[in-house]
Amino acid sequence: MQEKAASAAAYVRAIAEKRGRNAEGAEKAVRESATFHQGV
Repeated sequence: MQEKAASAAAYVRAIAEKRGRNAEGAEKAVRESATFHQGV
C-alpha cells in the first residue's frame, strides 16, 4: 500500500506544481489520507 500512496502523492504533487498550487500541501493531504485508511 505504501507504494500506491507514494505514487498518488507524487502524481498530485506534479499536478499541483503544474497548476501553481501548494504542492507540499497537496502531497501531505494524500499521505495523511493514506495513513488514515491503512489504520482503519
